[in-house]
Formats: sequence, structure tokens, C-alpha cells
Amino acid sequence: MPASSSRESGYGQLSLHSDIVKYHNTPADGWVTMDGNVYDITLFLDQHPGGAKVLVPYLGKDITQAMKGETETGTHSHSDFAYELLDKYKLGKCSKEKPVGVKVDWSKPILRQVGGMGDKYHKWVHSFPTTDHTIRLFESDFLEWTSKCAWFVPLVFWVPILISFSLYLLLRTQQPIYRMAPLMAVGFVCWLLFEYLLHKYVFHLHTSTAKWNIFHFLAHGLHHVTPADNLRLVFPPIPATILASPVIAIGLLGFGLCDGLSMLVGFGIGYLSYDMTHYHLHHTVPKNTFMRSQKSRHMHHHYKNPNCNFGISNPLFDLVFKTLQA
Repeated sequence: MPASSSRESGYGQLSLHSDIVKYHNTPADGWVTMDGNVYDITLFLDQHPGGAKVLVPYLGKDITQAMKGETETGTHSHSDFAYELLDKYKLGKCSKEKPVGVKVDWSKPILRQVGGMGDKYHKWVHSFPTTDHTIRLFESDFLEWTSKCAWFVPLVFWVPILISFSLYLLLRTQQPIYRMAPLMAVGFVCWLLFEYLLHKYVFHLHTSTAKWNIFHFLAHGLHHVTPADNLRLVFPPIPATILASPVIAIGLLGFGLCDGLSMLVGFGIGYLSYDMTHYHLHHTVPKNTFMRSQKSRHMHHHYKNPNCNFGISNPLFDLVFKTLQA
């Protein structure tokens, strides 16, 4: 029977195929199975009494026999407390059966196929239908290239721009720091609200027509299908510049050159913190308590309930709008 984990959002049942579990086999993204259940033990590795190195060889594999001490290496059997501790990291059940429904040819560009899914798209995109963790979107090699972006590229592109804006304000317009700093803080908080609203109401928009399915898949659906694709976790500069243009116009026209530019610098810092945090959550093991909590909440969003934890860089507005789940 198909494996599932209940959802509160109407997305249907979560399907975690055994092939997907095998892919999560690194200390930064480590899953195991036991008795037909799937567990994300990434944040537990450095808390294991025997050290992380004991668990690393089991990542992406089944640990049922190891927990009972029935392995060739002679591992000891574990206590009831160990099983209770493991249960807090449970994602759902593991299935040997592929998610049913839509058939996709992964050897061909995906966008046209996504457009033809109709009202089945919304359920499909949250059913983890592939384990490749990289998908070809376009037939055009150039468009395919523009859709990929290394994690550091937004820093290389945007940091000089933000520094130039700041220096212009300080040296050319003589905007005083005591006025500039609070406006930057306002801009940063505006980003947090923008990030929350964008993620909740645009990135998780329920679509069913060809054009809207393609839009959603490009905007966010791709990330839920292949969340470990390290070249599609941050926003490429070209589309980011296009989307930033109306934000810049609103800031300058609505608040004037000096105040508007100050707020836009804070907004830009907020955006970069979002991109870098998002990459960090997926590809590293955070050391401080706050970031570990953010990683746990974000994985909850990906693998348990996509209708919660919309704040990536900060949970502020999840708290405000009561969408925060542990």
C-alpha cells in the first residue's frame, strides 16, 4: 500500500518513496528508515551519544536491525528512550511504490508537461515524484542556463549595488546615519513581510490551468519537487532584476530619493539574508539554536505540511499570523 503521512492542508497524502530516502545520505541532509517509517535525523547527528560518525554510514538506509543490535558490526540494542527520541524526527512512512497519478518523461524538458497536468498538478508537485534532484526545464540551452545559479552569485551581483547605494546616500546626498539606519531597518522588516506574503499567497497558489501551472512551477513548484538541487535554491540575477524593478520604483516614487533608497538598501539586505539562509538550511547543519530551529521548521514545511512556516529567514510573521509549527 502507498505510504503516507497525514497533512492538515488538503494536499493529500505525503508519499516518500524508498529511492528518495536513499538520496538523503549526507550529514547535512540525513534520513533513515526503520520499521517502514522515515526519519530526518540531520539535527540529531551531533547529539548522538556515540558521535555523528557512528550514524553517517547508515544515512539513506534502513536502521531497523541496527537499532535492535542485530548487525554484523555488533551494535548494541537500543533502549525504549532511544526509540522515543527517534520518533520526534519522524517524517512519515516509506513506500516501495511510486506515487500514482501523473506520468512524466524525465528525459524531456518538464515545463510543457507541467502545463498539461491541469488540476492534477497541485497534488503532483507535492508528492515528491522524482529523485534526480535536477530537472531540465527548457528545450533551449540558454534558458536552461539562466535558470541555474550558484549560491554565491546573488552576493557577487547585489552586494556591490547595495554598497554603491549606501555610499551615494552618505557621500553625495549626505543622508545622516541616524536617519538612514532606522529606514534601513524598516526596509528589512518590509522584506520579512514581503517574503512571508510571497511564499504563502504566490508560491503556494493553487493552480490548474496550463499557464498558471507553468508559472507556479517556475516560481516555486520546482523547489518542492527537487529541494536538494543546489543550483536552484537562490534567485538568478536576471529574473531577480526584472522582479526588483517595480519594487525599486515604488520605493523611490513613494518615499523620495534619500528615504526610499535607504529603505531599499534594508530591503535588499533582507533579500540576501533570505537567499543565503535558504541555501544554508538545505545544504549545511546549523550550529546555533536559532538556525537549527529554522532548519527544523523549514523541513517541516517541505516534508510534513506546506501550509505553515512560510518565513525562511525569520519566523516573525509566522508568529504574527499564527502559521508557525514546530
